[in-house]
Amino acid sequence: MMNNTGSMAAATPAENFSEFKYFVAIWYVVVDFFVFAAATLILMLCSLHLLAKTRKPIFTFLIPTLPPISAALCWIPLHYVVHYGIVLNVFGAFRIRLWPRLAPPNCQAATAVLGSSTMCSVEEFYEWVGLAGQPGGLGKMMSDETAVQLIVVGLGSLLFWCFVGWCFMSQWNHAVREDRAEEHIRWLRRSVFSCPPLDEDEHEGEGKSGPRRRQCQVLDKMPNSLEQLKQAGTCHIDEDCVLQVVVADSGDFATIEKYQPQDATTNPSLILAASKKPEYAKLIDNAVAYGKKHGNGIEEQVESTLDALLVEFGSEILKIVPGKVSTEVDARYSFDEKLSVEKALHIIDLYKEKGIDKSRILIKLASTWEGIKAAHTLQSKHGVNCNLTLMFSKVQAIAAAEAGAFLISPFVGRILDWYKANTKQEYKKEDDPGVKSVQQIFNYYKKYGYKTIVMGASFRNVGEITELAGCDYLTIAPALLEQLYNSEEPVPKKLKSEDASSLDIKKESYLNDEALFRFMFNEDTMAVHKLSEGISKFAADAVTLKGILQEKIEKA
Repeated sequence: MMNNTGSMAAATPAENFSEFKYFVAIWYVVVDFFVFAAATLILMLCSLHLLAKTRKPIFTFLIPTLPPISAALCWIPLHYVVHYGIVLNVFGAFRIRLWPRLAPPNCQAATAVLGSSTMCSVEEFYEWVGLAGQPGGLGKMMSDETAVQLIVVGLGSLLFWCFVGWCFMSQWNHAVREDRAEEHIRWLRRSVFSCPPLDEDEHEGEGKSGPRRRQCQVLDKMPNSLEQLKQAGTCHIDEDCVLQVVVADSGDFATIEKYQPQDATTNPSLILAASKKPEYAKLIDNAVAYGKKHGNGIEEQVESTLDALLVEFGSEILKIVPGKVSTEVDARYSFDEKLSVEKALHIIDLYKEKGIDKSRILIKLASTWEGIKAAHTLQSKHGVNCNLTLMFSKVQAIAAAEAGAFLISPFVGRILDWYKANTKQEYKKEDDPGVKSVQQIFNYYKKYGYKTIVMGASFRNVGEITELAGCDYLTIAPALLEQLYNSEEPVPKKLKSEDASSLDIKKESYLNDEALFRFMFNEDTMAVHKLSEGISKFAADAVTLKGILQEKIEKA
C-alpha cells in the first residue's frame, strides 16, 4: 500500500523505481501506441468499406480525423494503467490487482492538489522515469496559464482537423457529381495505405507475389474492371435496379467459366472456331450420331447434325452460366419469316429433349424485316424469347422493340470498322460511332419505356465496353473479358436510364409499315453494308461447318 501522508521523504528514482519497472513502463507506452495505431487502421478500413457500400460523405470526414483523435485519446489509458494498475472488481465483492501501478510512492504534488488522492501527476511520473525534463507536477498542469494554452491548442487542432475532414467531404461530393466515386475510393485507398498499382513491378526478386503485393492486396481490395462493369447496373421502368449483365460471347465454354458471366451467346462462326479444338470432339460425335438417325439423305443428316451441334454447345454452356444462352438460326433464313420460325421452334424442341426449358433459350435472328417479323411471331404466339442480332441502326432497333423482342444486339466494333475504313480517321472511345449508336438506341428505349433489353455486342477494345457501362447487357469476347478481369481501371457508369426521360427524342414507328422500314433502313449506307456482310459471313461459316460435319458423317 502506498503511504499518502507525505511523511515519507520523496524517493529518488534510484531508490524507488527499479530498472524492471522502468522497462515495464516503457513497454506500457509501446503497447498503448501499438493498440491505438491498430485500432485507428481498422477504423479507417471500416470507414473506407462503409464509404464504398453506402456512399455517405460522413465516412470521408472520418478518414482524416481518426488519426489525430486516436493520438489525443491514447494518453488516457496509458495514464490510468500507470497510476492505477489493472484491478478486477467483481460487483464490489472483492478486488484483485492483476498488475501493480508503476507510479512512485509519496506523490507529493498530487496530494497537494487533490488531498488524499493516490494518483500521481503525468508530469511527475514522466520526470520520475526520466522521460520529461521539467518537473512541476499536477499543480503546474492545473495553473490558469497552462489551462488556457491547452484549451487554445486543443480548439485550434479540433478546428484544423474538422477543416481537413470538410475538404475530404467536398472532394467526395465533387467526385460523385462527376461519376468518379469508384475512382475516388481507389485514390483514398492508395493514399491511406500507399499501395502501388497492381500492374507495377514489386521489389526486385519478389515479382508480383512479394510481401508488399500481398499486403496491398489485403488492404486494397479494389474490384477489377470486370466486377465494376457488373456493378454499373441500370434500372428498367417499374423494376428494381439490377447489376449490369455481362454475357460471354463464345462457344468455347471451357474458357468462360472464370469470368462468371450471367449469359452466353453463340453463332456458327464461334461454334466453328471452338469445334476445331480436340476437347470438343465428343460434342461433335454426339451431334453426328443424332444427325445420322434423323435424316434420310446426306443433306438432311448434315442439317440435323448442325442443329444438334448448336444445341450440344448451348447445353454445355448452360451448365456454366445461370442465365440464358443465345442459339442462332441459320443465316440463310434471314429473308424468310416462315422458315425462321420453323427452325427456331425446332431448336427449342431439341433443347426440350435435353430437359432444358425454353425460358433459358434466346433464338438469335438477323435484324432484317423478315427476322424482326419472325421474332414478333415467336414472342407473341409461341412465348419464345428472341435475340435480334446484326443490328446497326436505330430503325432496326425501333422495329425490334415494337415487335416485342426480348433482346437486341446492336453491334459496336463493326460500325467502327466501317467508319474507319471509309473516313480514314481514328476515333477516341467517347467519339466511337459504334458507341454512339448504342447510346442512341439505349436512350430511345428508356425514353419511351420499352422493355426490350439492349445488349451491346461486337467490341474491338476495352474502351468501347467501358463507355457503355450502364447498358442493360454487354456481350464480350473472352480476350476482352480477360483484359477487364486483370485491370483495376475505374469503370464509372456512363448510361443512365433516368437521364433519358429528359432528352428530346422523336417517337418513330416501323413495325406496321414495311415500305417505310425498308426505305429508312436503306438510307443508312453503313447499316445496309454491314448487315449484308454479317449475314454472308455467318452463312459462309455455317457452310464451312457443315462441310466438316459432312466429312465426319461419311467417316462414321
